[in-house]
Amino acid sequence: MSNMCNEKAIVDSANCPNIYLEQPIILNFRDASKCVSTIKPKFIFRTSSLTKYQNDNSALSILRNNKIKTVIDLRAEREVNTDSYSEPFVHEFHCINFPLDPWNQPEWFVEETKTTYSDLSNAEKAYYFFIKCCQQQIRAVLETISVSEYPVAIHCVAGKDRTGLIAILIGMLLGSGYEELLVDYLQSEQDTDECKFRIFYDYIMGVGGIEEYLSHCGMNKDDITTLKLKLRK
Repeated sequence: MSNMCNEKAIVDSANCPNIYLEQPIILNFRDASKCVSTIKPKFIFRTSSLTKYQNDNSALSILRNNKIKTVIDLRAEREVNTDSYSEPFVHEFHCINFPLDPWNQPEWFVEETKTTYSDLSNAEKAYYFFIKCCQQQIRAVLETISVSEYPVAIHCVAGKDRTGLIAILIGMLLGSGYEELLVDYLQSEQDTDECKFRIFYDYIMGVGGIEEYLSHCGMNKDDITTLKLKLRK
C-alpha cells in the first residue's frame, strides 16, 4: 500500500464493471459485490438517495427487478425532512433511517477540528466525524443489515461518503483488501479520492483492525460472526 495518495486505483477502476453504463437512471446504484468480491451478489446494494426516484417508474423498476426489500437511509434529520419518502414508497419498501449527521458534532470533536484537523478540508473533517463519532449508528446499521430481509439498499445523499463508509466496513469484515475496496469507493467518482478513503481505512487499521473497530462500536463477537456468515460469498 502506498504511503501517498495516488492515481493507480483510478486506473484500476476501469477493470471493475461500471454500473452507470448498465443502470444510468439511479446515480451510484450498484450491487456492492460488483467490485467487492467477498460480498454475496444480490444481497447489498449501494446507491444515492432513492427519494429522487420514488416517482420514476423506470427507477422503481430497477429496485423491483433487483428485488430490493429493505432501504437503509444514512441521511441526517434535516436532509430527511427536506426530501422524505412518500407513503407509497414506504409501503412497498421497508425504510429505516440511521442518521450519520455531520451537523450534530460533540463538543470534544469540534475542539479537535480546531487543533488536530485544522489543516483539513471540511469534507475530510466530516470523514473523521463519521468514523469516530457515529459508532453507535454504525453498529445499528450493521446489526439491522444482519437481521434484514434481503436485498438491502444503503444510501445517504450522493451514495459515496457515508454509504462508502458502510461498504468499506462490510468489505473489510469479509476479508477484502485495500486495493479492491479503494476501487469500489472510487466508482462513485464525484469528489472521491484516495486521501479521503484512507481516513476511513487507516483509522480502522489504527485501532487494531475491523473486528476491533466494530467491538468499539458496541458489536459483540457473535453479532460480528453472524454478519460475516450472512454476507460472505
